Amino acid sequence: MASRLSRWAFPALPAADADTWELQPGTADAERLKRERLIRLNTVVVPRLRAIGFALLLAGALLHNELLLGEPSWTAWGRLALAVGGYCAVSTYLLYLFFADLRARFDLGTAVLAADLAMFSLVIYATGAERSWIFFLPLFRVADQTSTSFRRALLFAHLAPLSYAAVILQVTLVDGRAIPIGPEIAKLLFIYSGSLYIAIIARTADERHARMSRVIRLARQLIGDLEQKSSAFEASSAELRTALDKQARLAVENAELYATAQREKARQSQIFDSTSDGIIFVSPDGRIEAANVRAGDLLGFDPRAVIGSELSRVVSRLYSVGDGDSFLPTLQALLSDPWAGGRGDLQQPSSGRVFQWVAQPARDGAGGSSGLTFTFQDVTRPRDLVRQLEDKSRLLEDARARSEDANRAKSEFLANVSHEIRTPLSAIIGMAQHMLEHGAREDMIGRVQSSAEALMVIIGDILDFSKIESRKLTLDREAFALRGTLADAIETLRVRAAEKGLSLVLDVVPAVPDSLIGDPMRLRQILINLIGNAIKFTDTGEVRLRVEIATELMNEICLHFAVIDTGIGIPRDKQEIVFEAFAQADGSSARRYGGTGLGLSISARLVELMGGDIWVESETGRGSAFRFTAIFGVHKQSAVKPEPGITPATSTGRRPLVVLLVEDDEVHREIVAALLLGRGHRVITARNGREALLELSRHHADVALMDLQMPEMDGLQATLAIRQWERTSGGHLPIVAMTASALADDPDRCRAAGMERFVTKPVSRDVLFHTVEELSEHSVPGTLPPELAGRAAFLAGLGDDLALARKLVDIFVEQSPRLVEQIHSAIVAADSDALRRAAHALKGTIGNFPAGPAREIAARMEMVGFDGDITAARELYPLLEQEVDRLRSVLPALI
Repeated sequence: MASRLSRWAFPALPAADADTWELQPGTADAERLKRERLIRLNTVVVPRLRAIGFALLLAGALLHNELLLGEPSWTAWGRLALAVGGYCAVSTYLLYLFFADLRARFDLGTAVLAADLAMFSLVIYATGAERSWIFFLPLFRVADQTSTSFRRALLFAHLAPLSYAAVILQVTLVDGRAIPIGPEIAKLLFIYSGSLYIAIIARTADERHARMSRVIRLARQLIGDLEQKSSAFEASSAELRTALDKQARLAVENAELYATAQREKARQSQIFDSTSDGIIFVSPDGRIEAANVRAGDLLGFDPRAVIGSELSRVVSRLYSVGDGDSFLPTLQALLSDPWAGGRGDLQQPSSGRVFQWVAQPARDGAGGSSGLTFTFQDVTRPRDLVRQLEDKSRLLEDARARSEDANRAKSEFLANVSHEIRTPLSAIIGMAQHMLEHGAREDMIGRVQSSAEALMVIIGDILDFSKIESRKLTLDREAFALRGTLADAIETLRVRAAEKGLSLVLDVVPAVPDSLIGDPMRLRQILINLIGNAIKFTDTGEVRLRVEIATELMNEICLHFAVIDTGIGIPRDKQEIVFEAFAQADGSSARRYGGTGLGLSISARLVELMGGDIWVESETGRGSAFRFTAIFGVHKQSAVKPEPGITPATSTGRRPLVVLLVEDDEVHREIVAALLLGRGHRVITARNGREALLELSRHHADVALMDLQMPEMDGLQATLAIRQWERTSGGHLPIVAMTASALADDPDRCRAAGMERFVTKPVSRDVLFHTVEELSEHSVPGTLPPELAGRAAFLAGLGDDLALARKLVDIFVEQSPRLVEQIHSAIVAADSDALRRAAHALKGTIGNFPAGPAREIAARMEMVGFDGDITAARELYPLLEQEVDRLRSVLPALI
């Protein structure tokens, strides 16, 4: 029995690892592995653990001094860390180099462990020597030797108290410090007795190792006996194993052949099922012999369930594309003559999918026919894509035609607008030349005015259309009198109607309320466009404006407006395009009647903004009716106060004002100045924002008229500078923006800069007087910034050299933001030296100008840098930044 156990149980055991007890006789390989593991342990693992231990020891020393002694000293701790770290590195390197070579003659590891006690003594000394709470540190070295041997533990049990005694001798003999002897002797006894106790534990470990060694020797002896007894059993079973091996080889070969056949079958099946086409093999009698997964997915059946079924059952619901016939007759013809083959398209009515099929004859081994192979492919998506491409091609062709029509319309529009602009412009230029040569006549002045107004209407249409296209046009909501607005629109066009002998009729249903809330200016614009067009295309008869109620809501009302004329009418096929931009019912009408072709398009967009619809009813030769609806709010009061209009200007009862006129265009500057002077006001002129700031440094002004686009400094920049002055020096100067651009976002930009009003050029006389005289009531005098007050002395110091002054200002404007940023960075980094240098440089730059407050703040910041008071610098920085920003806006006015 033991022989059998020896033969079957132990031959398969692996070689023992170096860190386990060996149950087999020792071998050279096992000894070599043990040596290598020991060397690796002492040269790699132990040094790494020692490094971690010393790092923790240093951290403990730092916390000991911080928390227990309350005497943290980074310098002393740094010297300790340098000494301990250097020792750790040197000892680790020595172990790495010499441990393996010296192992047979000298135990370098034990020497290094003993030297560690010196480092422990150094740590105890650095943490207070006799006051240290970690005086028991040498005990750790005794404890970690208990697992080695009793002799090693006993050796370190005697070295431990000696290491602490060395610390006490260092304190008393070298440092000359008196310490109480009693407590130190007690500590030494504690260390020595504790070390001996720990060493006794090592004695117990040695006894345990001895017992283990005896067990191992007995086990090895047992293994030898078992091996001897199992050899006989191995010899007797050799023949049996040989026979079993042959049988096993045959079984393996058979299994490999079967596996190869199965793999080949699986590969063919995978190829068969992974094709993108559906495949069906059909026998000569029409039964399905095989079908892949794709065929089942396409035709809707289970490939395994239909084996042996007739193909006619599967394709009974398919129809030929084109003639709509069932596929069954085609299938029967193919089975009767399989060599003919065939192809075609089938459609599945339930899903609308289209399949392309191909039938090919299948050959048997003798060269005869064994049936048919059908392949099916889903071509629904490609066919749909072809149809979509055809549809998109037609759409692109239509878009191209529309684009060409739009380009032609825009070309006609540009030519028409060019003509419309040139006509009044030529009239203005011609009559102006005539008046220069022969003197002004009242009728010619009137024609110049009417031509200019016509030119403004055209430009206004173009600007309105630009705002609408960019979706930046918004409607106002204010209370207004409806009937007054309607009458104003009628009266505006009455002269034009009278010139053609037409009657203008205003027909408002009495039930229509007069007190509404909406945008009267845009309503008037729509009506003038529609009535003006009606007058333009009507030669005889009348033009009627009718207003009635469409629907009434809680607080709103929808009105129906109709402009009815007896003119030429609009053909039915042209009525759909009259509201498109650049379009007119007849291209020749632009040449005959004039106009830009934008009026109806603008009106349509305005009606849309008012929440209504616009349409036309017309018959050629019998006139047209342009109708639109618009929604207005109903005013709560029974009557609406007259709109805050602008009364005709008179010069009585008004105090003379000082008006600062800032305008780079000489003609417009002269016109506005002449109007204001005629009103009795005093005018100070400037050609750009820089000159305006200079004039304000010399003169007081009640109100300013500021152009937006000017060289050197535009109106927005000048306004920002003025408002910056006022924040520090008080006062308020009302500023009115003047511009000819009238972009949609101009009013918002002006309000953001600090302007009170926004008017477009050319400014009418009444609007000019009303705006200036109303805003002057809000003027508040202020003090002049000290920089401008010292302008004369500043320029005199430079010999009145404006070029040099401008250069100094430009340098300051360019460099001051960088210096302020350096100050901010120094404050964030708590770098007092960098703060002092940057503040000194800024103070020197400011010192070139009459800027006492700014220079004083920069000097204070420099002193804060000298003192290293970062908290004070952080509090002073916002004031410095604000003062430098103010100075950058004021200084350009010096030149």
